[in-house]
Order: sequence, then C-alpha cells, then structure tokens
Amino acid sequence: MQPDRVVEVALRRVGMSLCAERIEAWEYFATMGQDNVQLARDLFEQWANRDYDGLMAVSKPDVEIYSRFAALGGEPYRGREGLTRWIAEIETTFGRFDVSTEDFRDLEDSVLILGSIRLKGKGSGIEMDQPMGWLLELEDGKLARMRFYSSHAEALEASGLES
Repeated sequence: MQPDRVVEVALRRVGMSLCAERIEAWEYFATMGQDNVQLARDLFEQWANRDYDGLMAVSKPDVEIYSRFAALGGEPYRGREGLTRWIAEIETTFGRFDVSTEDFRDLEDSVLILGSIRLKGKGSGIEMDQPMGWLLELEDGKLARMRFYSSHAEALEASGLES
C-alpha cells in the first residue's frame, strides 16, 4: 500500500475529513485580524477537540511540526502532508491524548504556551501526565512552526524567557 493511501486509511478510521468547503471557511475566519494569542488559543482548542480540518486550515501549506515523534525520525513533519501524518500517528498510537493549556505568552511573531498532556498508549496501556511547553511561530495569521518542549523550563529557555 502506498504511504499516501496508508495515511488516508488511518484518517478515515478516526473520522477525519479534509472537506474543501470547511477548510475554506476556516481560512476565511483565520484571516479576520485575530491576534497571535487568540490564534494560538484557537489552534489548541481545535487540537483538543480533534477538529483537524480547522487545524489544517489555519496552518501554512509549508508548516513544520517539531514534535517528539519528529525527533525520533530526525526531521520535522513538513507541509500539510506532514501535518496529516503527525495527526494520524497520534490517533493510531494513543488511546487518549489530551492537551491542556495554562498560560499563553505573546512574543510578537510567536506565542509560548505552557500546559500539559495526558496520554495513554493504545498498545501498552501506559499512562502519562506531563507538563509541556509549545512555541508556535506564526506568519500571516497562520501556524508556520510548532515546537514541543518536555518541560515549562525548557520552553521558557527556548523562547528567551526565564522561568
């Protein structure tokens, strides 16, 4: 089976659809002058609610995701295809993957988010609850890059702020 077909099958199993009309509607609303923190809040709300069409619509076509999965492969997830692969890997690897946010800090062209994740592996059943940090780089009202950090201190340091 071709890699693109594998991703398509995985997305269908979790009920995802990249309906063109829905993406166009999200793109329209994403460009209505939202500030960076509000855009970041919306992105995380979409992620938490598994609104992947909305997440896709507010991401640049050449978006880069630097997650823990990406670290294993040595390269970020790139482009909408990479974003789709990242989402599919989360959905197929974890029975639960809950993201919560506590603090959003506007850094002009990026936003630092401090929060946590709760997850449970599908195969292993192992559960984890861990503080996390994310640094979102935004361009033209869209997500350009998303970097994951395994602690608040690491995220604060990466953003140039002190804990």
